[in-house]
Amino acid sequence: MGDTKIPWADKTWSPVTGCTKVSPGCAHCYAEAMSLRFGWSKHPWTPEHAAENVVLHPARLDYPLHLRKPQRIFCCSMGDLFHEAVPIEFIRAVFYVMERASQHTFLVLTKRIERAAAHWKEYLLYPPPDGEAAVNFHGDAMAHWFAGRKLDVTMTYKWPPNVHLGVSVENQAMADERIPKLLATPAAKRFVSAEPLLGAVDLTMIKLGKREGRPGKFNAYLDAMACTETDEMGFERKLAEKHRLHQVIVGGESGPGHRDMDLAWVQAISDQCEAAGVAYFGKSLGGPTQKAPLPGHLGRRELVP
Repeated sequence: MGDTKIPWADKTWSPVTGCTKVSPGCAHCYAEAMSLRFGWSKHPWTPEHAAENVVLHPARLDYPLHLRKPQRIFCCSMGDLFHEAVPIEFIRAVFYVMERASQHTFLVLTKRIERAAAHWKEYLLYPPPDGEAAVNFHGDAMAHWFAGRKLDVTMTYKWPPNVHLGVSVENQAMADERIPKLLATPAAKRFVSAEPLLGAVDLTMIKLGKREGRPGKFNAYLDAMACTETDEMGFERKLAEKHRLHQVIVGGESGPGHRDMDLAWVQAISDQCEAAGVAYFGKSLGGPTQKAPLPGHLGRRELVP
């Protein structure tokens, strides 16, 4: 665990490192570049090397428990907690720590929101069907990652209120794919990281695909800012407020080979956030270095506590 230059966090904590590229935003991944440069990974982050590249670090699990001063902690900044190569019991061990380190705010960012949602429902949200014996069984399995130390395995089976869950969204296609799954989770707070932003994104018109209706099927859309669903026939359904989006982070791609970000894309997201009262964080313009700020109002930095 260490301090970070990432402006929306105080520290990073990496119980999992390494990943696999899954979408266009991964092309110039800073974490892959760092891992290869420093020898933490021996191979590019391609699917055939996932077994070697994705590494669990059990010795790092309890780091947050030793920090008394409240911090904003970016969990797995050098990987993806919900990567397919990470065992569910290890994910559960990470949540165990985050729940107990309640003085901190944890930010978990993933490109694999479908796994996050599926395994939360299966293993974390609901008590095991066999009651206390099953709880102890899961606790014993989880204790393996804590070098056999005795654990208090009593779980709340509710999403920890200090854990924010986010998805990476670099273009409209990824917004359409990932945001509905994010909003369907029981996360305490939800955020979108539109970095690197590679195209226009309308968070008020997320495509949900075809919906059954009369006399046929119609395209349906989600307004992630206002928590409403609409379709081509004009039907509108208000979603529960608990499914809302709380934060959007926007930034351009930095470093060699960076892809330019159009300020019109940033302005559109800024306007959408402002209209809906959603916190907006303008990280950087991108370019050859990470230091170029976004101009004027687009560079404002709001954070959800």
